[in-house]
Amino acid sequence: KKVWDAISDYLDSEYASIAMNIMKMIVMLLAMCHFMACIWFYIGDSAGQNDLESWTTNFWQHDDPTWDVKYWVSFHWSITQFTPSSKPLVQPANLMERCFAISVVVFALVGFSYVVGSITGSLAQLRGMSEQATKDFWMMRRFLRRNEVPVELAFKIQRFVEHAFSKQKELMSIKEVSVLSLLSRQLMEELLCAMNLPHMTVHPLFEKLRTFSVLTVQRLAKDAVQRTGLARGDTLFLQNENASFLYFVATGRLQYSRPPMLDGGDPRVELVDSGEDWIAEQVLWTPAWVHVGEAVATVDVDLLAIDPEKFADIVTVVYPVAFFLSRYCQNFSRWLEDQAKEGSLSDVVQGDLVSDLITSFIPQDF
Repeated sequence: KKVWDAISDYLDSEYASIAMNIMKMIVMLLAMCHFMACIWFYIGDSAGQNDLESWTTNFWQHDDPTWDVKYWVSFHWSITQFTPSSKPLVQPANLMERCFAISVVVFALVGFSYVVGSITGSLAQLRGMSEQATKDFWMMRRFLRRNEVPVELAFKIQRFVEHAFSKQKELMSIKEVSVLSLLSRQLMEELLCAMNLPHMTVHPLFEKLRTFSVLTVQRLAKDAVQRTGLARGDTLFLQNENASFLYFVATGRLQYSRPPMLDGGDPRVELVDSGEDWIAEQVLWTPAWVHVGEAVATVDVDLLAIDPEKFADIVTVVYPVAFFLSRYCQNFSRWLEDQAKEGSLSDVVQGDLVSDLITSFIPQDF
């Protein structure tokens, strides 16, 4: 059982896990049949060697078959005791054989029913999963058609739902695993930190904060981070819109465009990639940041969004963390002022280009 459980843990698909369970039941049935076949042949062969009547002497009266023939005849007899298939011309010929045959039949009533029930249940579960998904997508198409949704929009909605559905099966929401609600507050924070922090540490500040105050980072990952998604062509924000979150791209890519600034500066178009860049950090350090450009998803995108109010509530609980971040905020704000003077303000921070500069803003005497 432990071996099968270990194999199932490596399967990252519910379909594959159910198929593995069906295979396990079949292997279990074959193993039981093999065990019964060996005992059945041993009983008959032992009786024959002692010059007693047995099924082996009756079945092979004048022949001396090879071992493979003897095994497969015995296995055939064994498996027919578990299944309602035709029986071979093998019958018990003495009291011990008959008692063993009766014991096998009684055991098969329970064992075969269990195995067949498990396989049937797994097949029904597979069919139910497929039917429910098919029904849900059919209901969505029916809804769009009955409400006369434009074809282009309907196609866009359907494509995004299919993407979100496949991502949901691939990643799994923490809400789907009900037993995780039993975790203590700190264990839940550690779990969410392990899930979210790898996307956040592209920013040198969060990488430093992880070593400076693990507990603060864990609380941020649990209470200040939200997951959101965009379909290809969706707009994350528009120019002159009030900023609400700091964004990290978990998967996908966005295109950011900024028109020329009123006080100078060239128009800017840049790509925001996962694992490199982040968007609207200014919302954490300014009273009210207004987006100076717009961001549009070029592919389906998954985002981590950090709420600035919850961020402030969490980091101000521990005084050394608050003082550490205030030093960073001062340095970042001066850089922001320089950008405003140069007409190069942007919502996007290209981590691959300015990571060293951002690192220089982080106090090193902590």
